Amino acid sequence: MKALLIAILELILAWLRGDDPPPIDPPPVDPPDDPPPWEGPEFWDERLTELGITCEVRNGNRHLLAAWLTKNGSWDDVPAFAKQWQQDTLGGDHNAYLRIETPGGEVIHDRLCMAWPPYGEDQGAVAYPEHPSGWGNFIMAGQNWTPANGPGPYVVWCDAGDKLWGLGMPNNQHWSFFGVWVEEA
Repeated sequence: MKALLIAILELILAWLRGDDPPPIDPPPVDPPDDPPPWEGPEFWDERLTELGITCEVRNGNRHLLAAWLTKNGSWDDVPAFAKQWQQDTLGGDHNAYLRIETPGGEVIHDRLCMAWPPYGEDQGAVAYPEHPSGWGNFIMAGQNWTPANGPGPYVVWCDAGDKLWGLGMPNNQHWSFFGVWVEEA
């Protein structure tokens, strides 16, 4: 306590004399934590997992934010998180709808891709969304894929983005798949 009082008195005397006060070292600051590595979509419809659909996390700046599905074009049984993207124009029953947006939800109109066996990023189909909603639409041809035998035949992605593997029409039922990618800065 005595040392503290002496230090305070020396500071007061230095101030009265007009001397510059001695420098005070700021307390150490821990560096900010690096953001955790991207581990997959924030919003995921568990029915996708049941069908064997997976997300391949890739080293790009566009990550799959949300993925869900509709059956027979109905939005009645989609997860609550999907309702924010619901639009009356998205009612197909064997489609893959894809969209890219900023973290603030603004649409990015850029290339969207779909492939089927034999897989390759330079074969398949591409779409450039023209609708103001930003949704790209791929129609999936009918096939009788059985999830118990493995994933469906289609894969979708956007440039510099994660891939969504295993889409199709399970047991010849009419499902549509939805994917929203977010572009990180």
